[in-house]
Amino acid sequence: MRLSVTTRAAARAGVVAGSALSLVAGVGLTTALAAPGGPDARRAQLHVRGTVERLHLDDFSAPTTAGDDEITYVRTSGGLVQVPASDLAQVPTGASVDVGLASAAGTTTTSAGALTSDLAGAANHDPEAGVDVASVAVTPTAAGTVATGQGVAAASTAVAAGAAAHSVTVVVVKPPGGTTPSASVSTVVSTVANGVNAYWSSMTRGAVTFTATGWPSIVSTSNVPCTMTNGSVSVSSTGAFWSEVESTVHFTPGSGKHLVVYFAGFAPCGGIAGLGTVGSGIASGGVVWINGYNTVGVIGHELGHNIGLGHSQELDCTASGVRVMDAAPASCSVRNYWDTNDIMALSWNNEGYLNASHLRYLGLLNGTDQVAPSDNGVVTLTPLETPGGLRVLTLSDGATRYVVEFRRPIGADSWLTSYPGWGSDGVTVRKEIDPTAQGSTYSSDESYLLDGNPATPDTSLGYGVTSLPVNVWIDLAGGRLGLRITSETAGGAVVEYRNGLPGTDPRYTPPARPTVSTPQGALVAGSMKVTTSAAYVPLRWTYDVSTPSAIEGAAPTMATRTATLTSKAGNGVFSTIVFRGSAAASDGTLVSARAIVLTRYLGETTSKLNASWSRRGWITAKVAGAMGGRTRLTATKGSAVVFTVAGQGFGLVLGHGAKYGRVAVYVDGHYVRTLSLRARHTAVSVAWTRMFGSYGKHTVRLVNVTGGSHGTFAFDGVVTLT
Repeated sequence: MRLSVTTRAAARAGVVAGSALSLVAGVGLTTALAAPGGPDARRAQLHVRGTVERLHLDDFSAPTTAGDDEITYVRTSGGLVQVPASDLAQVPTGASVDVGLASAAGTTTTSAGALTSDLAGAANHDPEAGVDVASVAVTPTAAGTVATGQGVAAASTAVAAGAAAHSVTVVVVKPPGGTTPSASVSTVVSTVANGVNAYWSSMTRGAVTFTATGWPSIVSTSNVPCTMTNGSVSVSSTGAFWSEVESTVHFTPGSGKHLVVYFAGFAPCGGIAGLGTVGSGIASGGVVWINGYNTVGVIGHELGHNIGLGHSQELDCTASGVRVMDAAPASCSVRNYWDTNDIMALSWNNEGYLNASHLRYLGLLNGTDQVAPSDNGVVTLTPLETPGGLRVLTLSDGATRYVVEFRRPIGADSWLTSYPGWGSDGVTVRKEIDPTAQGSTYSSDESYLLDGNPATPDTSLGYGVTSLPVNVWIDLAGGRLGLRITSETAGGAVVEYRNGLPGTDPRYTPPARPTVSTPQGALVAGSMKVTTSAAYVPLRWTYDVSTPSAIEGAAPTMATRTATLTSKAGNGVFSTIVFRGSAAASDGTLVSARAIVLTRYLGETTSKLNASWSRRGWITAKVAGAMGGRTRLTATKGSAVVFTVAGQGFGLVLGHGAKYGRVAVYVDGHYVRTLSLRARHTAVSVAWTRMFGSYGKHTVRLVNVTGGSHGTFAFDGVVTLT
């Protein structure tokens, strides 16, 4: 089995350490596997026999990368021991194993002479922590058995066929140090028997239903579900906690049998909302505990794990640093719980329709529900929420499959119109990656939503735009597959599909790309920093983007984009500044245009300015932020400086402060404006800029029009742009 911890706050659950672990002699099992490094590299010193189980550390406030939230351990009759996840990556959950340990590191020996995991600190959260494995021997799981949350049991053919309901035993408990729950047994039973049952019965067309009975009294336990040390949450006590409750209420694990243990919000569990074992299919049973959330979303999510489902995830893929819809698995990362369309992600208040990839995994799509063509063609997908018709299109690239579905804001998804970005109204694609080819990175019981509109940033959970655009060919699997949505109505979506490269389909037209104008650079006023060799000044870039419409004959969308960057201006020498304006096409393809400008800082004393200073009163003084720490200033009214600049634009580098006054600016003999240089703090900045339409030489005259004790004028130089 696997466990799945469900949390809604920043607390991260620790590893299940478990109780004493028995030592047994190695035995000859059916299949022998060598751990990484081989048996010669790590000679087995100890052997343990048990069942492979896994724990999900579900932190919904700060989700980890997929694979980093799964802890692997072996359960024996004596307890649990953690092992590095990669050592048993190819061993399925629930398999019986004989594990040869390379050492006893990471364990401690009890007074009875048995081993127990002994990991502290960061190791409680590390999937590669635990006892190193030297060898593994696997016994295949017997046919007709399913995970129960405490091992395996014979599958009930009645449950598997949907002829009988899953039975849920609800127990309300009070752990040591906890408070008496305000929710009664009957209210939790009602949540399961009504809301949870209604959801799963609807999603599975009656193949999964839940009936619930309650233990009549509150159970006070001696064990706790969680502990907290220095703010770190551990669920290492969960095994003992569950065992105690099972013994008290005489619960016997089995196919289609579930134990739901509810307690009031328990501080040592931090923000964990619930924890449940992950089964092997819709006939599985399991155990669950709930930390104060008597809701369909939390209890239904955990029972979803019991019947074999992982989480609903989203893939974030890139190519050359640009977000794209699809890429090789190594170029994608998993956004945990971001596919918020259904209950197996974060749809706590809006339990949307179970996605098609999960439905397939549970074996709930029949021959009329889905089609998996190998040619080029077109289909009309009816909304996933409807009871009949063709609802799923699957395209295959080797062992990897792309599952296409269409949603409308009806039935279980009626909330979609009220929460845009939290769900996907339209056509979406989920990718089923061959887990054997990708090791333990991707799991077959989890679904992976592709971002159908990667040009949108999707910066945070609940703000995603993942539906495919209409009338645009979308390439998948490196171009070996393709889709185009030609229309969407309330009754269905017309989807053209391609099995092969674009050249194999005469209908294919390359997606329209946006056009980007050549960016224009301009100096702008603002703060600056200096070194001995350069000044770093603000430079603003402006460019236009024309985006073609997906509607034939419609005008493109025009937009002007700007970006202000701090850029280098060499002290007396030109700096080359390169900028690329870009825009993403609907499929994530990046279109760009490049511009190059030259910038230079010219200090007040450089001969390149050919500056002349009129009237008395000019001195050289220390001023914070000036090039070299010193600049020329005057407090004499009427004092002026005249200089010549060459380029497409320039910026005045002037001092400002509490005792600074006003300066009149003249360009080519014409008065332009008067600058106020008074400020709370003394500094030097780009105080004013002027851009011209073309390159040229210009004469600039600056005049102190204030003077006196509050009329200082400090001229440090100019920045030019060519």
